[in-house]
Amino acid sequence: MDQESNKHLKIILSVIFIIILLILILYFFNQFLKLNTYEEIKTTTTTIKTTKKVDYDFIELTNDKKIFFNSYLNEINTLKAFNNAVDNNYKVYNINLIQTEISKFKFIYTYLKINNAEENVDFEKINEYSNKFFKTDLYQENLNNYLQEKFYYYEFNNEEPNYCLKVNSKKDNILFIDMVKKENNICNNDVLNYDKNLIINQIKLGYLLIDDEMIYYSFTIVK
Repeated sequence: MDQESNKHLKIILSVIFIIILLILILYFFNQFLKLNTYEEIKTTTTTIKTTKKVDYDFIELTNDKKIFFNSYLNEINTLKAFNNAVDNNYKVYNINLIQTEISKFKFIYTYLKINNAEENVDFEKINEYSNKFFKTDLYQENLNNYLQEKFYYYEFNNEEPNYCLKVNSKKDNILFIDMVKKENNICNNDVLNYDKNLIINQIKLGYLLIDDEMIYYSFTIVK
């Protein structure tokens, strides 16, 4: 082999060596990146699993506030009105049970019949109390199933519910409430300590309090 050919061979071998070296460097660099990415994902996943979010908006009510809300919600006309509006759907979870116009109508009709013993309930009266309790107008055509001539009729349940409501805390405009089975004197509004085994359901009640008048936005059974 002449000197010129030998020189070319050395150049070719050098180029091949450099290419192999670059391939090896790229391979090991890629493996290093994968390892770091895996560790980062692993660390992030562990953080997500072990980090607990603290809800600083959750407020435990004072005893006076609990008694105030208990007295308001357990007033027999209001309790029966809610009982009819919910219509025994106490196993329907995480849905606002007073969102429909029919449920609002049942609440209002029950309240009017028990509280004022109204003989004839017309749409004007229904809408007046819809604004009083829910701050909303109702559409007359949605209540046609309960219309008899120009007055409304609904065969409401006038029995006293077998539970009472115990307010314990709030977040923003939501009250957290225990629906408690009646037993002995547990449903007295100032009874704040009770056997948790007597809790039938837990409720989130969306509300506003304006001049000591309750406005209701939602009534949700939570599981």
